[in-house]
Amino acid sequence: MICHDAILMWLDSLVQNYLYSLNYRYYPIYPPTFLDEYSQWWNDRIAGRQLSPEFTCLLLRVCACSSQSLTSTMQQHLEFELAENAQNLTERFHRAAEKLSSSFSPGQGGLAQVQQLFLTATWYKSEGLIVEGWHALSASIKVAQELCKWYLMLEISSMGGGRRTN
Repeated sequence: MICHDAILMWLDSLVQNYLYSLNYRYYPIYPPTFLDEYSQWWNDRIAGRQLSPEFTCLLLRVCACSSQSLTSTMQQHLEFELAENAQNLTERFHRAAEKLSSSFSPGQGGLAQVQQLFLTATWYKSEGLIVEGWHALSASIKVAQELCKWYLMLEISSMGGGRRTN
């Protein structure tokens, strides 16, 4: 069994690897906001509070993508300490995220849902699964459009339903 500190260290390493080595490609995640949410996620986990399934899914996607692009030293350490090769690890993260993501209702999850769906597309692309990547990208765009429409309707309603008053 892997101790809590080892899990924390490897999750932190995978998050840092993603944010500072991979995120620049498409910049789907704003690091300060993500790190604040990640810190809160750990605090909730340690305190035994319910975890945000949307953020958990996004975190799994970050780990899946990060596991695809490890430095050779990091890969050797990770594989030795976790007794799992990096390819199996990235696939396990991906499958766990897929399972969790499938439990979300359409329109649920907000920005984290858009981000995790986008990361699904990048994961498929890195695995050479281009058609699956296009489908995931399409799903991400659709959810982003719905989210923008929802925010626009919220903005219009806060302005008096869009009617001009003199």
